[in-house]
Amino acid sequence: MSSLKDNSKVINSLKGKLSSIISELQDIECNIATKIVDWYLEKSKYYRKHYAGGRLQALPNNMKQGDIVIVNFGINIIPEFSDDDTNGHFALIWGQQGHNFIVIPLTKKKQPKENKYGVNLGEIEGMPDSVDTYAKIDAIRSVSIRRIQRIKEQKEGKITISDPDVLKKVKDVFLAYFT
Repeated sequence: MSSLKDNSKVINSLKGKLSSIISELQDIECNIATKIVDWYLEKSKYYRKHYAGGRLQALPNNMKQGDIVIVNFGINIIPEFSDDDTNGHFALIWGQQGHNFIVIPLTKKKQPKENKYGVNLGEIEGMPDSVDTYAKIDAIRSVSIRRIQRIKEQKEGKITISDPDVLKKVKDVFLAYFT
């Protein structure tokens, strides 16, 4: 199969599609349109690295269930969990299959009582700010290992939840949500 640079017909077709993307974004605020295009570019880099067999970025050491890492969720359709204003979000590793990880996004935003899938984990040592952290079971995702980043302030690149009661709370709500 030939590469894109060798196929002028496909290049011209893609230029038309890129022009269509700009047309779709014309009525959106400039900073939001720029974030969307930046996200497309970032995703293109992920694909290129994946297909070229490129090296992974430095990852947190020995990731396992209960570890908190940074995940670049990208820009998603509202009301899906997004990173349109950040370079990643804290998330709890819940499982792994190959190069994909099941992660549960975390938030500092107090969850309403009617949201039974926002689990209060309490204050977690190592997290910025001394406030309660909530696991958003209703926003669980499977993400590529390429979206996972180290927490710069942590030697291991991650925060490990060592209290088994905290993980049990998440597990109980997880099981109630998915069974």
